[in-house]
Parts: sequence; C-alpha cells; structure tokens
Amino acid sequence: MYLINAIYFKAQWRQQFKPENTRDGEFSVTNTLRKNVKMMNRTDASLGYFADREVQVADLPYGDSLYSMTILMPNSPATIDAFIASLTESRLQTWLQGLRPTTMMLSLPRWKFEYENQLNSELALMGMGIAFDERRADFRGINRNGGLFISEVKQKAFVEVNEEGTEAAAVTVVGIGRTSAPPVFLANRPFLYLIRERTTGAILFAGKMIDPTVESVKHQ
Repeated sequence: MYLINAIYFKAQWRQQFKPENTRDGEFSVTNTLRKNVKMMNRTDASLGYFADREVQVADLPYGDSLYSMTILMPNSPATIDAFIASLTESRLQTWLQGLRPTTMMLSLPRWKFEYENQLNSELALMGMGIAFDERRADFRGINRNGGLFISEVKQKAFVEVNEEGTEAAAVTVVGIGRTSAPPVFLANRPFLYLIRERTTGAILFAGKMIDPTVESVKHQ
C-alpha cells in the first residue's frame, strides 16, 4: 500500500530574463572551487530586496505576484549548511517583513535539479521510529488485526529555473551603496531559495543551491 502526497508548481517570472542576456559566469561552490555556469541577467529587475550584515534577500515575483521565489544569500564565509542551521522562523519573518520594492541589477544562475531520498532514518530521528518497527508499530486504526508498519518513506523533488520562470514538482557579495547606480544582487555563491505563496506565507518548496551544474542527487 502506498500513500502519495504530490505538489506541482509551474509559473513564469513577472519580469522574464532575456535569453540573449544569459552569459557564462563563475559560481563559487566553495572558497576554493569555482565552476562555470550560465548566469541570467537583468539590469532593471523590479523585486523585493533586503540586506543587512548577515544576509541579502531578493524576492522575485511570478506572474500575478501571488507567488514568488525568495533567495537568501548569507554574507559570511560560513557554509550554507551553518546558515540554514541558524535560521529561525523569527529571523526569517524579520527579513521578509524588511523587503522593500527595489529596481536593481540581478544575476541568477540557471539550474535544473532532481532530488531523491529515503526518509526512514530522518523520520526515526524525529520521533517516528516505532512506526518503522515491524513488532511495535500500531496501525490498528487502518487494520484492526494489526500487522502493519511503515516499510519506507521516499521523497522525490524536481526544480527547474530558467529565463521564463520556474517549474517544480515536489557568493561573492557585491558591495551595495546608495549611488546613482542601482544595487546589484549577484547570486554566484551558495544560497537558500523558497517558493512561497505571498498572501499566506506558505512555503511550497525549499532548497539550497550549492552547485548549479549538478542535476541529480539520490540518497538511500
């Protein structure tokens, strides 16, 4: 027996990137490893923007602006995993509430990524271990005679981001100054991204971009 929960999202950017402005660029996977990637560019991007000593946040709206991709790029040299581990709902909400409409230069990698993982171990660590135990699991609400347990939980997700927009199924920091030139958001180092519904704040997808050249990761 399988219980399947699926979500699908496909939307175009409110302001699409012009393919002719996509150019080769460098993405700093680590402090010592850089890879050549395709970087999409806009010189007049209109988006929500927030920055402080810790993070730069860019909010790119889709279509009718009900949904957006929010990119959180840490300023510190700490790894993206350390940044995510330190993230709290309160801090995230502070940054989101600080977003202000800004016209700026935007450079974002183009990527396509698939992820597959068996979640038994993770869910057991979160307190669901009994559900995977053939002897101790209790699903008599489904079958009064018992004898049921969860054999596996698998998750598979797909995300593609290009000039037109995003399809998903389940950084060297540039100095920002108040001058005559617009601000610059250059996403050329690892960042966290969220696809969210803006009126409710619901997060539909969340991922970390470490290497735009990697298209598939499978864990067992």
